[in-house]
Amino acid sequence: MESGTALTFFVSCFGVQVFMAYNGGATQGTIDVIQADGGWTETSIGLLGSMDKIGMTVSSTFWGVMLSRYPAKRLLIMGLGINALSTFLFGSMTQHWAMLLTKLTMGFTEGLQWVWSQLWILAKVGEDPLFMNLSGASAGVGNLLGTVVAGFGTAQGLPYGFAFHFEACMLFSFLFAGLVFSKEEYRVGTQDATEGGIPQRLMQHAAEHLTSPPTFIRDFTKGLDRTCSVMVMEAQPEMSYSEVWNNALYRNSAIVVALNMYLNMSIQFMWIQLFTNLFSLKKQDAVWSLLLVPPTGAIAGAIVGSCFKIKEETRVSVLRWLLALTLLSVLGAGITMAGLASSSLWVCYLGLFVVFMGSTSTTGSLTCISSAALKDDALKSLGVGVQQTLVNFIGLALGPFLPHAVMGAVCLVTGENARTAPHLIYGSGALCCLAGTLFASLFSALALRAAAAGVSKDAGLQPLLDS
Repeated sequence: MESGTALTFFVSCFGVQVFMAYNGGATQGTIDVIQADGGWTETSIGLLGSMDKIGMTVSSTFWGVMLSRYPAKRLLIMGLGINALSTFLFGSMTQHWAMLLTKLTMGFTEGLQWVWSQLWILAKVGEDPLFMNLSGASAGVGNLLGTVVAGFGTAQGLPYGFAFHFEACMLFSFLFAGLVFSKEEYRVGTQDATEGGIPQRLMQHAAEHLTSPPTFIRDFTKGLDRTCSVMVMEAQPEMSYSEVWNNALYRNSAIVVALNMYLNMSIQFMWIQLFTNLFSLKKQDAVWSLLLVPPTGAIAGAIVGSCFKIKEETRVSVLRWLLALTLLSVLGAGITMAGLASSSLWVCYLGLFVVFMGSTSTTGSLTCISSAALKDDALKSLGVGVQQTLVNFIGLALGPFLPHAVMGAVCLVTGENARTAPHLIYGSGALCCLAGTLFASLFSALALRAAAAGVSKDAGLQPLLDS
């Protein structure tokens, strides 16, 4: 990779994405202060946490089209400027409608950054997994950094806006740095794909399907110029999406991946509130536990998950182990609820460690299995887009929102609130989070059944069913 391209990656891909993902960590690190200062209900605070993810989900298709028609640098500079300004305003406002609107705007422009970065890496770097993995890791780095700055900052008495003003300053600095790069460094057209070693057809499919729902794409593009080099939706069979979704092994594996993201997002979003209210931890101690328990559980899960070598002839036996690991997550959920019911902090930590280990250990293998279940290259790229839509909606959007919506409903029905009945309210939210383990085990079992049904059609693989 040339030095200019590497610099563009670390500034405009990795660096920008770190500080866009920072926002999610900063929100969960300040949610108690925002709720206390602004009088937010449990439902509305959950909606606030998911608004940027909703913006990402609904905007991806739009940005995929825009990147095929207009210079990438112009769009990125505009999007980054809007994102930085929205972030600054979010940290300066207290009106509910204004905070929801600015959060949605942040997500809308984050959708542009995500789509562009994937296409740019494919075009400029090629099939080297290092840079794609670094790009993906930027989200975790940013979320962790946001939690540290916001959580410890507000614990020391700083206003919640401090963390977001810091983020806005960093984003503005990346914007000015980006102005230095030439527009050729940002280009993601098909001519760049050829130079980067990526087949033009793969680039086209990636541009289409790393976005969101298919019917929206077809409706949106109906009146657009069919000569756009990146958009080739009309060349795809009408039943392609049905063919992908009707593949039971793909569908159930992809749903488990999305549910694993739901578990991670929902638990982490309400972590600080849960432990400060039910266990009377100081906020800085709750932040420390958030920085230790989920990452160590995820690392343990990644080590366990890396032991699986998935081949066509071993898919059924691997899925049996993955089902066992999802059932381990169910056990972890039970231990966690027992810890909450008995007010035992360490039992609760143990249960959550097991939940994170179980969910993380299955995600990578199930992603590989869901992709391998689709035989055609065009369907594989389409499947990536469909799975990402599931992850965006079920994991990133519903994760912060749904448990708080349940808590709000319990408050409404019982007439209690988080101060008068913290175990009832936060316990219902935690139960909603951990219920994801039950659904993950159900769909993992359905994936195993689908794989076994496919193997049973091949007499040469029949012995696996009896092993």
